[in-house]
Amino acid sequence: MVKFEHKSIKINAIATALPSNESKHSLSEQTSSDLGYEAALKIINEHTIDINTIGIVLFISKTADYRGPATALVLHHRLQLPIDCLAFDTPIGACGFETALNIGSALLTTNNTKFALCIFGDTTSKQLSDNDYLQNEIVDGSSAMLLEKLDSDELFKIENLSLSNHWQKYVIPSGGFRTNNLFDHLINKRDCQSKENLHIDFPEIDTAFKTKITNIISDKLKQNSVKPVVLVNSWNRNIALAVKEIGTLNNLTCYFIDTNQYAFSASIPLLLEKIFENGAQEIIDVMTISFGEGLSMMISEFKIDESAIVKTIATNNFFDNGFVTHEM
Repeated sequence: MVKFEHKSIKINAIATALPSNESKHSLSEQTSSDLGYEAALKIINEHTIDINTIGIVLFISKTADYRGPATALVLHHRLQLPIDCLAFDTPIGACGFETALNIGSALLTTNNTKFALCIFGDTTSKQLSDNDYLQNEIVDGSSAMLLEKLDSDELFKIENLSLSNHWQKYVIPSGGFRTNNLFDHLINKRDCQSKENLHIDFPEIDTAFKTKITNIISDKLKQNSVKPVVLVNSWNRNIALAVKEIGTLNNLTCYFIDTNQYAFSASIPLLLEKIFENGAQEIIDVMTISFGEGLSMMISEFKIDESAIVKTIATNNFFDNGFVTHEM
């Protein structure tokens, strides 16, 4: 796996916004950036952040607002961030948390600013048909994470693995610029699935990852001198249970999201909130393991303070600028 380390960076705050309706699916007018905007606004207000000290804003999502410009620029405008603030998008879904840590930390260490604001999440319900049974397994959600540069020994570790020969197992066949007959050749399609819908081949993904994760994670845990709390971010329950079994064998506490509450990259912040609600000590060591499209796997290791966790909010607010669709 490719390994990264970032020093003197900490998570100042992290917050998540979910739709306020019972299904937790976003309104037709509501996008990932709308939810992320509300989460970011709450951090700025609750932690009394001077927006002029934010020099980086990242938007990490596979459900962006526009083909162009970058949604980060729209968020930059809505949040009224300074004109010399770097803003760009990265089209990543479930591994958005670890990607935010990695890119945000890398940029912050080489930038003359204090804070990086990373917004990540997806409104995946719009990528499924209304009568798709997978609608019952997910929620829409976005998180905002404020990274702060410090003169300290804080350390983030991030590792990445790409199994790109399986990229067709987790894909939306149409909707971009490339059009072909890919959809016709996909296996394990759902009855109600169309080429505009998210295709996810659970059996094949299970096979692809299970051959890799046991040795990787077991070896990694053996190298650790501390016992972290392990957070598993996987839509595939078999993979989540496999990682939890490894954690149990190593006497570790392991959390994962139930399938009817799965929120892709926002799942990690939701799990962090749950840990402290369950009475964790004020500062904990954390290991996250996320599985996403590509196929990709990312692992992060860090410490986090309970004071960084901002309570999840529910909102139906949206930016009134046209209708929202995932059809192209």
